[in-house]
Amino acid sequence: MSYIFWNNFIDTWRNLPPNEYLNHRPLAPYNLLLDWTNPNLLPLYGTPNRGDLSLQYLPEPWWGNNGNYPLESVVLNYNPAGLSDNYYQNNAQQHFTNSRALFGFHNYSDFVNNEVLVRSRRFPGKYTFHYSNRANRVFDSLTRNGIPLAGNNLENHLSIELAPWYTPNSNLILPYIMLNAVSVYNNCIMFAANESRRIINPILRNKVIIRASRDSILGVLPSFGPHIIIYDQTTASGNGRWYKFILNRIPDVEFICIWGPKSRNDFPPSSDLDIILNAL
Repeated sequence: MSYIFWNNFIDTWRNLPPNEYLNHRPLAPYNLLLDWTNPNLLPLYGTPNRGDLSLQYLPEPWWGNNGNYPLESVVLNYNPAGLSDNYYQNNAQQHFTNSRALFGFHNYSDFVNNEVLVRSRRFPGKYTFHYSNRANRVFDSLTRNGIPLAGNNLENHLSIELAPWYTPNSNLILPYIMLNAVSVYNNCIMFAANESRRIINPILRNKVIIRASRDSILGVLPSFGPHIIIYDQTTASGNGRWYKFILNRIPDVEFICIWGPKSRNDFPPSSDLDIILNAL
């Protein structure tokens, strides 16, 4: 439930024997990675090339704020988008043969922080996605709602993945999330909740945005324990929906699913997002 856990997780991944990255049937002790199921067991394909496996590529449990900058928003996503030449400029950079050493950085936190501050020299597609499709969408909406921000750069936003492995589409990752529901709760849900308490602006403090639909979250929600539904609403245009709930075990933090029928992997249109965030 912390940056330290994920640094240790990445260190566990980067210290695997080379043959394990390509192993479709990992046995103990490599069938688990710090209590997370080895993704090669399903398997979760990392790229559109079905000969690739997610374990071959540097996991991405979170991106953005590393705990050392003012925080303005926390967003939970399904998992990192599938690797493709059209989206990431150089898949080879993320392959374990190149990324195991974290490009000379001491840990994952330091590596991500550098990528954020220099606008991603190695993985420019990640910076573009997390800033343009997540952070900036939220920041612009807060600004339009008259909420002052301590910072509106990617270091002021935290994206957390419900699973750290790349897949070509989110449907492939849902069985993995269900299989690892306890780890998802302990290391993603709790991580997001803890960090949301640091948020500076009053609209999103103690709130976690989930960029997923209500129905997709309802499938795994019972695994996180009893919860209370606050509301389930749709904007007047029909292009924005939000579903707000509280987990009984984390009563001071609200979780809000935000999605729309035409949003795909983005937020609803700006006018609808403004209505939703204003309603919070």
